[in-house]
Amino acid sequence: MFMTFFGLRWTVRRTGDLWQADVTTGIYLPDPKIPGSFWPGKMAVIMDVYSRFCVAACFYEKQYEFPLDDCFLCAVARYGVPLNIHVDYANVFVSEHFRQVCARLGVHLLEPPVSHPKEKGKTETFIRRCKDAFYPEVQSLACSGKLKTLTELNEYLGAWVEQRYNQSLHKDENPANTCRR
Repeated sequence: MFMTFFGLRWTVRRTGDLWQADVTTGIYLPDPKIPGSFWPGKMAVIMDVYSRFCVAACFYEKQYEFPLDDCFLCAVARYGVPLNIHVDYANVFVSEHFRQVCARLGVHLLEPPVSHPKEKGKTETFIRRCKDAFYPEVQSLACSGKLKTLTELNEYLGAWVEQRYNQSLHKDENPANTCRR
């Protein structure tokens, strides 16, 4: 495996060499316990660095402590085990369980030094595209009462990822590098 880090950019030779993960604020959904109020979810995302393919993205309840655990297991079940996974060094969402799962699967968990906080350009690009294109549509559905549950939200997200994001040619991507699994 060939993987190098140049400044703020990872270079890998093939799909599955390196995944990057991040967690961000999500869509506000109606709170079933308090009519008229909303609660913010969290979105966990995992990207393949080589192909810019989103291997997993899912929203979680605000109370769910470690969304990367579940998201990572979903990605592995669907696409297999990566060689490495890169997470934010300050990410409070990375649990000891996540570390143990990575160790048991033989996945090298990479946590960058504090001096390089922006090493996750692939996940940040996905999050930005998601917030620009996906969030407004589903937030309006949630506000109008047409989208009420986390399950429905994740179904919308899954469809958007599969039909829109993963089917598009990404910036800096060469058609020979696409990851169509």
